[in-house]
Amino acid sequence: PDVCNTCEVVCPMNIRIRRYPYQHMHSSECILCLECMSHCPNDAIVFAFG
Repeated sequence: PDVCNTCEVVCPMNIRIRRYPYQHMHSSECILCLECMSHCPNDAIVFAFG
């Protein structure tokens, strides 16, 4: 099956987001720009702060 990788394409830090386990994307290189979330055509990325 085709796998969308839009999040990785738009990430300015070049983080391989899909390599992280479901709901646990922890990268010290992430600058929280939210480009991955705003470009996801499936609304598959959600950030929780707090």
